[in-house]
Amino acid sequence: VITPRGLVVTAMMDGTVNAYDPAAGKSAWSHKEPSAVRGLAAGPDESVYLSTPAGLTALNGKDGKLRWRCAGARDLYAPVTLLSNGQICAASESGQVYLLDMAGKLVNTFNWARTILNAPVAGTTPDHVWLNSSDGYIARLSFDKTPPVEKYFGWQLKCPPISSGLFGVGSMVMHFDQPAAVTAPGEDTVVALLQNRGGELYAGYRRSVLHLKADSLAAAMAQIKALDSSSIAQGEVVRNGLAMAAERLFVTTSKGVQLFK
Repeated sequence: VITPRGLVVTAMMDGTVNAYDPAAGKSAWSHKEPSAVRGLAAGPDESVYLSTPAGLTALNGKDGKLRWRCAGARDLYAPVTLLSNGQICAASESGQVYLLDMAGKLVNTFNWARTILNAPVAGTTPDHVWLNSSDGYIARLSFDKTPPVEKYFGWQLKCPPISSGLFGVGSMVMHFDQPAAVTAPGEDTVVALLQNRGGELYAGYRRSVLHLKADSLAAAMAQIKALDSSSIAQGEVVRNGLAMAAERLFVTTSKGVQLFK
């Protein structure tokens, strides 16, 4: 992960965490966690969050010093998700979903009786997250203690949801609450999705990136106006390999990173 100050933080399965300062060209700090690190996340307050089987650890991203540990959120295997209301959402592989405050206090615990495949995805509002399972289910988990709303999409579910509820099933881009779907002719599995602030959607396939232009993709998939496709010169797009900054689209592939305007 990259902290707001620009430090590049990496972690090893043996618990070793290192921060590198590209501007200075040298190591900034190191930390040794007593448990294996399975997930990394960086917060806007310079915190670095380590997901481990023993719980959640928060470090000061500036110097690597320990801020707090929460042993109540256990068996974590993926990065935590930071919600817009300042809370932290973490998930265990066994289906336990934990809600914490920024001080590391456990606020609430929820359960989805499936094996969770990825980190929770923050919804468009801080009162829910999206979950996906290893056996082809997607669920919307609300923090009001109502049961998760789940739907089955099968083994072709390769791309987890984004905040608007869109996801990829095989070559199709779908929405959790809409039956409509968009399929790119001649393309294969969707492995990455990205939606910008204007609502435009970028779908990463193995060898291309599809640009979907619409007025409101999350509300009505039928409003698609145009499809623009950019070919990947080398390699294949990796899972969740799309990012955007300064009106540039960064595509991570098996052969490196490609940049598009």
